[in-house]
Parts: sequence; C-alpha cells; structure tokens
Amino acid sequence: MIRLLGEGRVTKFIRRRGVNCVQLVNIGLTSRKTPLTLREKIHFATEDLATANQSLSHYKSVLESVILSTCNRTEIFALADQQHTGQYYIKHFIGEWFGVPYESLEPYIEIRYNEHMVEHLFLLMTGAQSDVLGETQILGQVRQAYGAAKQAGTTGVILNHLFQQGTAFAKDIHSKYQLNEHPKSLSYQAVELIRQSPNLEKQTLTLIGLGQVGELVLTYLQELPLKNIILVNRTYAKSVRHVSNNIQALPWNQLDQGVNQADIVVTALDSVEPLIGADLFPDDKIKTVYDLGVPRNVHRDVDALPQIQIYNVDHINHLLDTHAVELEEKIHLIRQEVWQEIEQYFQWQNNLDAVPIVQGLREKMTDHLETVETSLENKLPDLSPREKKVISKHLKSLVNAMLKEPVKVTKELMASPQPHEKLSFVADLFGLEITEEQSKEKESIKVGSRGSQLALNQTRRVVAMLEEKFPQESFEIIIIQTEGDKDQFSKLSQIGGKGVFVKQIEQALLDGKIDMAVHSLKDVPTKLSSGTMLAAFPKRANAFDVFISREYPEFNRLPMGAKVGTGSLRRISQLRQLRPDLKFVEIRGNIDTRLNKLKTEDLDAIILAMAGIDRLSLISQGDGYYTELFDVDTMVPAIGQGCLAIQIRSNDSQNMKRLQALNHEKSEICVTAERQYLRRFGVDCRYPIGAYCQFTVSGDLTLIAMLGDETGQQIIRQTFTQSGTNIDPVDLGNAAFDGISQNSSVDEWGR
Repeated sequence: MIRLLGEGRVTKFIRRRGVNCVQLVNIGLTSRKTPLTLREKIHFATEDLATANQSLSHYKSVLESVILSTCNRTEIFALADQQHTGQYYIKHFIGEWFGVPYESLEPYIEIRYNEHMVEHLFLLMTGAQSDVLGETQILGQVRQAYGAAKQAGTTGVILNHLFQQGTAFAKDIHSKYQLNEHPKSLSYQAVELIRQSPNLEKQTLTLIGLGQVGELVLTYLQELPLKNIILVNRTYAKSVRHVSNNIQALPWNQLDQGVNQADIVVTALDSVEPLIGADLFPDDKIKTVYDLGVPRNVHRDVDALPQIQIYNVDHINHLLDTHAVELEEKIHLIRQEVWQEIEQYFQWQNNLDAVPIVQGLREKMTDHLETVETSLENKLPDLSPREKKVISKHLKSLVNAMLKEPVKVTKELMASPQPHEKLSFVADLFGLEITEEQSKEKESIKVGSRGSQLALNQTRRVVAMLEEKFPQESFEIIIIQTEGDKDQFSKLSQIGGKGVFVKQIEQALLDGKIDMAVHSLKDVPTKLSSGTMLAAFPKRANAFDVFISREYPEFNRLPMGAKVGTGSLRRISQLRQLRPDLKFVEIRGNIDTRLNKLKTEDLDAIILAMAGIDRLSLISQGDGYYTELFDVDTMVPAIGQGCLAIQIRSNDSQNMKRLQALNHEKSEICVTAERQYLRRFGVDCRYPIGAYCQFTVSGDLTLIAMLGDETGQQIIRQTFTQSGTNIDPVDLGNAAFDGISQNSSVDEWGR
C-alpha cells in the first residue's frame, strides 16, 4: 500500500493488504531493457490480439487482461486473483505463446503490481513514461489495445474503469500541457531525421506501408521539400487516395520499382517476417532506409550492403534530441499530478462492495483446505514430507481453480443492475457473515519515503524484507515530498545541502504520520532531528561512482574541454585534479532525467552513484551507454554512499527491535566511521569531502578519508587503519579527522 503525504494533507491509497482480494499485475518487455532482436520476437501482431487475450484468460489466476504490443514495448495489464500466481502464469503464457523458455526472458521482464501498475499505465498514456517523452501516439496505441481486449471479452469492471479513467486523464494532461502542439512519436522522430538530410528537393522518398505509423509519417513528410514521394501499400486504393502533385502510388507487385527509384526508403509494415531483402537493392546507389517495423521489415542481409544506411526504431530513439528542457519540466509536473489520479482510482476500487464477499469466500475455502490437510495427516501418518508437499500443492491448485469463476462473477456484479441485492444473495448462498470489521483496514506500520523512482525502489526493498521477516504485520509506504524534490533546478549547495531531502520526512516521523523512514544514507545529515535515530543499516550496495557516456568508452578518453555533468563538489574536485581541462555542468533530478541530460545538455559524460544504477537496472548491455567504475584511489565516494538507513523515533522500542533483523553489522560499522569523520568537520555536501571504510581480508578496518577544494588544487587523501582486535568506528572517524585537519592549508579552507 502507498500513501502520498505532502502539502499539509495525507492522501490515502486504499488497497488493503490481506483485504483486497484481487491484484493488478503488469508484466512487460520494453526498449528500456530489452534489445530489438528480442522485442521483435516477443511481439503480438494486431490481428492476433483477440486470440492472445482469450488464450491468456484460460490461464490460472488471470481474471481480466489487456495486451499492448508496439514497436517499443510488449506489455500485459491483468487482474489476477493472487499476485504471485498471476505473474507466474502470465510469464508462462508469454513463453508458451512465442515458443521461448520464459526463464530466458527473466533478465528483461519488468513487473509491477497494484498502484505501481496504475502509475505506470497512467504515465504511459500521457507520454511521460514513453521512450519518447511527451509523445501522444502512445495514447492511441493503448486505447486500441484496450478496445481489442474489450471486444475479445477479456476485460471486466476493474480494467474497464482503469483504462477509461486513464484515457480521460491523459487527454486532460495533453490539453493542459499542450503536448499535442509539439507531437513526439516514432513517426515524428523519423521525419525529423529525414529533415536533416541534404538536398531534399532533389530526392525521392518511398514510403512502404500506410497503417497508423505510415499515415503519420506521410502527414509529417508533406511538410518537407521532397522532389517525389512514392507510396507502396498492400491495399493499392489506400495509396491512391493520397496521390497529388509530388505523391504517386504504386501497386504492391511493383514494390521493387518503388525501392529502386528512391533515395530514401521508409518502411512501416505490420509484418511477422521481413519483406525488404538485399535483392531489392541490386545496384550501388546510396540509399538511407528507416525501418519503423517491429518485428523489423528489413532483412538483416541488407545490413551487409555498404551503400545502404539503415536506421531501426532503437537507432531513431537514440539519435534524436527529443528531451528539451521545457518538456522535462512538464513531465516532472505530470509525474506529480498522477498520484492524485491514482488515489481516485483506488478510492473507486475500494468502494466495490464485492471485496469483503470475495475475501470471505476465499477465507472460507482456505479454512476447508486446512481442515482437509489436517485430516489427511491424521489418516495417513506415514506420508513423507515430499508426499505431503505434493498433496498440499494439488489441493491448493484445486481450490484456486474452484474459486476463479465465482470470484470473477462476484466482482462483475457491481456493474450489474441491483448489485447490492445480488451480492447479499451470494453471501447467503455461501453462508458468509460479512461484518463491519472485515471492511476496516488493519492498522499498518507506515514507512516514509521520497517519491522518486529510486527512493521508492529502495523503500519497497526494505518493506519486502520486513514483510518476509514479519509476515503477520502490515506495512504501507507514505510518499513525502521534500524541499529537494520541489526544487529540481537550484544547486543543492544553494538550498541547504542534502538535508533538504530529509527535513520534511523527519517532521512527519515526529508528528506520528509515519513510523519509520527509509533514506539513502548519503543524504542524511550527521545531526538528526532531536527525538529520532537511525535504527538499521541494510547491507551496503556498491559504494563507488560510475562514469557514463554515449560516445567515450573510458574517462581517460574524454577529449580536451569535454563537458561532464555532475552536481557534486566532491566529484568535481577529484576529477579536476585528474583533468583540469574538463568543464562541469550542474545536473539534478532523478536518474532517468540525468541520463537524458547526456543529450539535452549536450554532455560528453555524466557521473552517478553506481548503487542507484544497479537498483533500478537502468543500464544494460547493448543499450548504447559506456560505463566505467571509478575505484577508491581515483574517486573517494560520498560518505554513506550505497547504504540505506532506516530512521525511527528514539522512543519507538518496538520498531527498533524489528529493524535489528535488517541491520548488517559490518555496513553499520563502516558508515559509522565515515559519518564520524564528517560530523567532526561539521560540513556536508556543500564541501568536497568523502570517505570510504571497509574491512580487509585480515579483519582490520580501514578508512580512506578525503578533503579538497572545488578547484582540485588542494586535495588531501589519507588511509587510517584499526586492528581487527580493537575495532571502534567512532575512534577511527576521529583519527581520520585529526589526521586530515593537521594540514593547515586544508584547515584554513575547510573550516
């Protein structure tokens, strides 16, 4: 469960753990993680969507479904009676439909549940979650996917309401932020690339395919000063309708003629197999081909032709600067607005009176199951553990199969005439006593978090660990907007340092609006608000910084005067010592935004914390990024970098005891030494300061401390060690402070 806290109010998300008996599940493969070579295999043809949705509906646990398949993504939005079972069988469906082992898809699959699925869907429909930020074409594609599923009979009251609400929200967003005035889509991108071609007035372009994408391409092409446009489509009459002074149509059987006459070829066909092969390019004439199909329309043998330059959908997405600063600001505002819309959806869902009835039905069947299992154990005492496990598994499968249809029908009653009378009949039929208490939400432990993608990811990890350790407890995430989140453009050093990411969360903790808070430790000041404490430090992730570039494989291969994006004075100081010629650009925002700024601000590279990249799985092989990890000798990390910290009220002994189950002792010792060093200096991220503590193989504790200035001319690095038989992290931090501060020049600068 997630709630949103901020602006003086608590926004409540109503999905109740253990009470809401249906689960929203989203499983997808997108261009963000999945290479084109795999996406074109896992792609549903338009004419197959109805059959595919109906086939999926026969799988266990799946109650409703919508399949979306475009050039950039294949995603399934489903309603399941159980979360784990639902995602398991949806993955099996994908593997079986396309004839691939579903395990081979695991590295690329993205899974979202409940409010996270709703957030993703709504942002996708607005264009804020699309590969091309702000594109409006995706809304039409989602609506078509929903229409196909509805016609196939695989949507019901839940998904119908969800997709209809999402459509209305997206239309309002497009109008409010005038996204339609600056169309962004694959079609638009391709034509913008063509616009950059020299001597367009002397060139002939052949467009193959006049489906939705092809029609959009043709619309944009008519703004260009092309000599001729040749249209080739399977339905000749559709091409003929567009014939004008410089537009001509050729029948499908003259496809080769259309390709031969062209200087530029654009393919936009919905086809399972490639239709454009090397045989259509018999001469040495130089041509540029834009393949907008997924699966690809152009056969791979064309890649080997030296006179042909091919751009596929991934090339096009990466080549164009589609993330203007103005658009980035709009997207940030849209992401804030979406939470109010999600709240409205779950308020509606919670008002479905079918929820307690379905839950009561499931609980009754589960009670019967436990009775049968106990009886079997008494009557068959010689069963082995394995035999008991097999029997239990099959009994549960039987119960789930018996429940699937009653759950589906009961849920749909809310959309029928006289729903309350019918629900009352169902309750009487099964002997269910639905008390008022069953509709009340169990008091849950509230976990505070910032609303960024990374912060939520980290908080969900902590909540998952807590749920595993304490399955009897209920946890919910409260999103709190901090001053640092509100101001995404000022330098941190100008608005109060990294404490701006913590202040509002600490206040919510002290006010009792949350019970604990999850932080990136590097954002937490050494001086906490009175009445609070850091109760646990889960095992530390990668603590180091990473170099990221689209053009340069290594930091040392950056050209003279290269532009590097980072908002950290610590990084700037150390990099300037290595490369005084570099120019640094202040960048802020979430990790996606910073990666996008490689293009929007014409940066040669950016420097980020590796832990965030790893936690969000943002960079994978083949996605166009070069990365290089800085070792501690090159770049001393930020204090606490890579480590999470869980903050509670100092007098909360109950949660203090719970959180000890999550604490990693060695991580706690290391970050305690680092923070003591920082605490003694009395500074924060407004100064170039860093430290990294680790245990050696022999069990000694070492602390590498760094202090510098922004110019990189004054940097002190020293290593301090404690014997493994005499570990005291506070003493080690003090020793590092004493050793570094003995240097008078640094002392004059630093304090």
